[in-house]
Amino acid sequence: MRNRAVIWSALLAVGLAAFGCKGKDGGGNSKTEPAARPPEPAEPAVPAFDGLAAARAWTAVATAKDTAALPGLYAENASVIPASSGMTLTGPARIAQFFSQFWTAMPDLTYEPYLALASGHRVATVGRTRGTNSNGLMGAPATNKQTSFLGLSIAEYDEAGAIQTQTLYADNLSFMGQLGIWDGPHRAYDTSAAPAPRQAAAADSDAERANVALVENALSAFNAHDAVALAALYAPDAVLADQSAADDATGDAIAAAYKGLFASFPDAQKTEHVVWGAGDWVVSTYRLTGTNQGPLERLGLSEGSGKAIDLQVGDVIRVADGAIAEHWIFADGMAVGIQLGALQLPGM
Repeated sequence: MRNRAVIWSALLAVGLAAFGCKGKDGGGNSKTEPAARPPEPAEPAVPAFDGLAAARAWTAVATAKDTAALPGLYAENASVIPASSGMTLTGPARIAQFFSQFWTAMPDLTYEPYLALASGHRVATVGRTRGTNSNGLMGAPATNKQTSFLGLSIAEYDEAGAIQTQTLYADNLSFMGQLGIWDGPHRAYDTSAAPAPRQAAAADSDAERANVALVENALSAFNAHDAVALAALYAPDAVLADQSAADDATGDAIAAAYKGLFASFPDAQKTEHVVWGAGDWVVSTYRLTGTNQGPLERLGLSEGSGKAIDLQVGDVIRVADGAIAEHWIFADGMAVGIQLGALQLPGM
């Protein structure tokens, strides 16, 4: 760019001299005026990354089931990881194929956005997927049954605004149960109307930092297996919506849910925490490990299997007046069943 400016200056100087633009020096002699140097062209401004706009773009493609547009949202070396599956999908074409198999299996599939949260180049979205399995899926025949489930996506975007990594969290056990592939306890098909979508972007405020500290306190209480201290962090009317449980928990049922988990997995621990805030919301991802030493009703275990679990889990939490008001947990019950050797899926 500097060389270009030098060339421009030289050309202007020649032009001024040719047109006789002269002045006088101190001795009355003619002199050529030095050419004015033009300003260097400004570098084009790089637009700031807008995480909420990126969330809307992804939601629009998912809602339209637009297989052709989907690859354009991902970087060339992008990866998508279905949490706890042991699988990594690499490259836009493979990623598009993964999503489109569900769109083919459920032609009436809808995606309803619930929540979008952004912090820097990191974006979390929660949405409900509903549809009828009228075509085969992953080698299994069509069941012609309906399914509905909440899922969490956490995407990291590169400087160009393309998705670099995306981790998907959902309970596949309820998905299989609703499709009639598994006959154990599972969440019922949700017929309710979708709520108005909510969104928030990080503001690096004292309130956000206090919310993050509250969730970190909850992580510490969990690792100490203190169900009473954990329950005390929730508002009296709070809802704990663990997607790997058949029902939500409120009131005293929240402490009971934690006590039941600690009875099943006495050494349960959350490690590798990543916690961040956006407005009234906090996103927490972690590795959940433990050894099954007690009953696990959902999987039909009347006593401990002695086997271990190792899961990737995502939590989305809303804080109000210094207490947890809403808590979504996204863990895969199917992965738990497989790791404990307790799961039998007919036809799979």
